[in-house]
Amino acid sequence: MLLAVKGNRECKISLEEREEFSEKGFDIYEKSGNGKVTLIEKYSQDGKVVKELKARIAELEAEVIEPKEEPKEPTKEAIKPGKGK
Repeated sequence: MLLAVKGNRECKISLEEREEFSEKGFDIYEKSGNGKVTLIEKYSQDGKVVKELKARIAELEAEVIEPKEEPKEPTKEAIKPGKGK
């Protein structure tokens, strides 16, 4: 069973609700069958910011266009003398 704890509030939650409660500032604990309670996720505003930044970096990296081939030097045949002024 998972427990979400914030201040003096304690809620029993499911695995699906874990991220939602964590984002709301709850610490997440796991309670085993023998009654032992273990902290598995400590709320951290910094951790939330890091997650947001990593997601933004991934978006930006997906937008980056791979470099094209370097332009080739023109051959002598391609260079035609123009009319002078």
